[in-house]
Amino acid sequence: SEAQWDRVLDVTRGYGRAVEALRCHRSGLAVTPMLAYQMKLAHQLAGCQAAVELAEGFRLSHEFGQDWCGRRAVLYRLLAGPA
Repeated sequence: SEAQWDRVLDVTRGYGRAVEALRCHRSGLAVTPMLAYQMKLAHQLAGCQAAVELAEGFRLSHEFGQDWCGRRAVLYRLLAGPA
């Protein structure tokens, strides 16, 4: 079967920070309490593909170019800290 994602990035170390950031948004968990649960499930699913606990999955887009994917990966590395 075909993989769901073109690229998968391990976000296990920085995931807690992402959840905390979500809690800071007015439109985040206060408005949609199930969002944290859905976010955790999505990251666990991508983690299964990457053989890690939690991961962020990316699909390369030829419509908008692929540059955004590389920049977002850099952001996650900054959030997660050194490997």
